[in-house]
This record gives sequence, structure tokens and C-alpha cells, in this order.
Amino acid sequence: MIILVISMKVKSGVNSLDKIIGGGIPKGDIVLVIGAPGAGKSIFGLHYVYQAVKNGKKAIYLTFELNKKILLKQAEGFKMDLNKYIDNNLLILREYDMTKTDVVEIYKDIKQLVETENPERIVIDSLSILSMYSEITAGMEIVRTLDMSPTNLHVSPEVLRRGAIVGLINMFRRTNVTALLIAEMPEGHHYLTRDTFSEFLCDDVIKLSRIESTGKRFVTIIKMRTSKHDLVPHKMDITNKGIVIK
Repeated sequence: MIILVISMKVKSGVNSLDKIIGGGIPKGDIVLVIGAPGAGKSIFGLHYVYQAVKNGKKAIYLTFELNKKILLKQAEGFKMDLNKYIDNNLLILREYDMTKTDVVEIYKDIKQLVETENPERIVIDSLSILSMYSEITAGMEIVRTLDMSPTNLHVSPEVLRRGAIVGLINMFRRTNVTALLIAEMPEGHHYLTRDTFSEFLCDDVIKLSRIESTGKRFVTIIKMRTSKHDLVPHKMDITNKGIVIK
């Protein structure tokens, strides 16, 4: 007997992308969106949450880089009015100042939000910044918790960073939220992310790229575990309505 496993899909918010990946992102997947600065990662994240809220589904967007007002203005420029969804509590948009906020409290906040609000989807913008501060602050938290001096603590920054990312992804899997994690792609490096391993943990990896000399943009599906897809770059434009893939 042959058993067919049919996974439910959630729309990405970019219709032309959904056609490439077989109708959308598998529900409950952890999606990594990578690219250099200016590649369109945050715009992709805005499409992603807008798709949910305009259809009556709850979404969360957490930003550790862009100012909340700038993000809303950017969305408005692409014909996405997010304010009304914030007002009716369909969209939770939070901005964190990483220089003034304890990263341990941020992880607690994310966990509480996902468990109490039960969103269909969440965006972390960006995983690169969150993991970088995890190395610094989480290390100090361990020192405080164990009442040890830093000279007696032999935990590498890499271990702290990886532990934080693994914990975050595992929490998302337990709650079955479809998560989109934005990360900066380092130049001249054979790894896809600065943390060097989140691309292996995530179910799906979408790469946004831009050729500086020509101004041309592309999107490439690097990995999608449960969906058939090609591996060729597809031409991408950013128009007054946001991302369009050709």
C-alpha cells in the first residue's frame, strides 16, 4: 500500500514565488531567507505577514534592526497598510533595541508571544543580529546564573550562539508556527550565514541576490525539504507593489 503524505501550504505573499515552490510554504516549516544588505529580505518578510493578516490570520513580526516606524513606512510604500491590522491585533509588530534589551528577556518574550497568541506565522528580522547578541549577553547571563567568574567559564561564543538558535527553532517546531528567519549572507564565504549552521537546521532556504554591476536581482530556492523545486536563479524585481518574480 502506498501512503501519500500531503503537506498543507501557507502562501508566501509573493504569488510568483508560490508557483515556483508548488503552491506555497509547507505549514510548520522553518524558512531561512538569506541575502546581502539591500537584497529585499525585509520586504519579503513584510509580504509574508501581510498575506496572513489580510486573510484574517494572526502574524508576528519582530525586528532587531529596522525602526518600527521605518518598517511601517516601507510597507505603506508597497501598498501594504499594516496599521489597521496592528489596531485590531491581527499583527503584532515589535521593535527591540539590542543595546538596551537583555537578549535573554527577548527569548522569553518570543516564547510567550508564540504560545499565547498562537500566530499562523512569525518573522525574525534578523537572526544574524539576535544570534550575535546571544554570544555576548547570554554568556554574561550564564556567569550570573552560575555565580562564576568569567575566568572560570569555558563556554565558547560559538556554542552560546548555536544553543540559542537551536532553542529558538525547536520552540517554533513545538508550536507548529510557520517561521521565517531573515539572515545576512556573508560575502566571500562558503557558508550561507554568519552563524555557519542555521542553513542546515531550517527546512527551507531562499536566497535573494543582487548583482551590483547590472542592478539585476534574483531569487534562488536553495532547499525545500518537502516540496519539489528547481535550483536555478529566477529574475526578481522590486516594484511599487513589492517583490515580483519572473
